[in-house]
Amino acid sequence: MKRALRAAQGIAASGFLAGGLVITSGIGGCSSDSGSSGSGGRDSSAPLEDATADSGTDGATPGTDAPSGVTPTPDSGATASDSGTTEGDSGTAADAPVDAPLEAAVKTFCQTQSGLDFCADFDEPDALSTDGGATGTWTQLVGSELGLSTAQASSAPHSLLVAMQDGPANTDQSAKVVEWLTPTSGVTQAIYEFDIYIDTVPLANVGGFATDFQFLDTSGGSDQFGFRIGVFANTTGFDHADLEHNHPTLGGNDDITSPIAITAKAWNHVKMSVAFSALAGDGGDSVAFQLYLNKSATPAVDANYPAPFSKAAFARFAAGMVYAFDATNKDWGIYYDNFTLKLQ
Repeated sequence: MKRALRAAQGIAASGFLAGGLVITSGIGGCSSDSGSSGSGGRDSSAPLEDATADSGTDGATPGTDAPSGVTPTPDSGATASDSGTTEGDSGTAADAPVDAPLEAAVKTFCQTQSGLDFCADFDEPDALSTDGGATGTWTQLVGSELGLSTAQASSAPHSLLVAMQDGPANTDQSAKVVEWLTPTSGVTQAIYEFDIYIDTVPLANVGGFATDFQFLDTSGGSDQFGFRIGVFANTTGFDHADLEHNHPTLGGNDDITSPIAITAKAWNHVKMSVAFSALAGDGGDSVAFQLYLNKSATPAVDANYPAPFSKAAFARFAAGMVYAFDATNKDWGIYYDNFTLKLQ
């Protein structure tokens, strides 16, 4: 698996236990978030050839996510039997297999992929790490409420569980994994995919960003151009999800598609495809964007938007509770699995 260039160190991991079903570590540390949600707390071409295999079942941060600096199992089979004669006896003995056939090694989701710039399936040692050891090494881990779980998994045995804690005593409004890739040739096209299972939500009229996919920061702040998925609750449970295209550098409010077909208590597959281009004589640069849900061949969103460039300097995604709009009611419990990112 290729490792892409990263601009700076990430935040180190420490131990965490989530809900009795968590197997292993979570993360200590927090981001240097220095702003607010690009939506002000609640504002809301051709795609790449898809090189990722689907996972089998069917996420802008309000601060600057600092970057850091993106791998195969041997086939096993039966051994051939020897073809000689035995010594010491008066005749030849029938040959027998030297070794019994070996079981084929079971591959993780990421080991079945090729042509990707990043993959994380949470099924390898140090799956929540910023310091190597897994197929996907995260640029940044934010918050202490991240852990590995076997309670739900799109590809067994593990998934990422983001379990936010409720109440004002816990001031964090973000708990997320962040991956930031800065290829030297820039980014003209990108495909970002993952699986999400919304398990628990605050019983209040609240929301937050479950993922974002960003391509521009400025001296005025981070998350200046990209795409987000918002999730929303009401007093009885999960309410809906939406897609938001944030573009503060171009002026105006976010473009919002609501609702989109993401449901609670089930695995949902999400695929975002972007392709930047320069349209000579057409008034400037643009981006073609498609959102595919649950492996449908028909995009839930298929649109062209003005863009601030024809090639982005980086691609960055974050997932988890990227930003909870309500600082008190934020007891979200969301599982994620099988993140992939492919760039051109």
